[in-house]
Amino acid sequence: MGSWMTTHLTDLGVTGAAAWTSAFWLTVTVGRVLAAPVAQRVPLPTLVTACAVLACGALLLAGTALGPWAYLLAGVGIAPIFATSLGWFGQHLPTRLAPIVLACGGLGGTLFPALLGLLAARLGTDALPVGFAVTAALVALVALVLRAVLARAPRAVSTGA
Repeated sequence: MGSWMTTHLTDLGVTGAAAWTSAFWLTVTVGRVLAAPVAQRVPLPTLVTACAVLACGALLLAGTALGPWAYLLAGVGIAPIFATSLGWFGQHLPTRLAPIVLACGGLGGTLFPALLGLLAARLGTDALPVGFAVTAALVALVALVLRAVLARAPRAVSTGA
């Protein structure tokens, strides 16, 4: 999202689009800090799912006059997803699988901006918020499916072996 946000806001005619993108990254940072105490009180699968749903809802507004503010709210929403997901999976996967989980996260961070670029090239930058929202909805869906699957699976012992 951060890769395409400035382009989208500029095409919407938003003054200071780059400054709004900087503010987006600030909200991501603040969201990560705020997520730590929340994660102590809320089950990690619930936090991941709720944050993805929050981001999805905010991003559906990103193509409107509320666009810059919607991106800031989406930043708060996406902030805890990756780190919280790592903690969640760490409860169920052996430690030796951590590099694979990290590689998958990196792959998503590489593929999705490129796919969104293809979307923007084909349909224009007005399609970007929908693409972002669909991505967030997919994260929520995957979290819900994993939550159901992992609820039925025995807990793995987190060892390096």
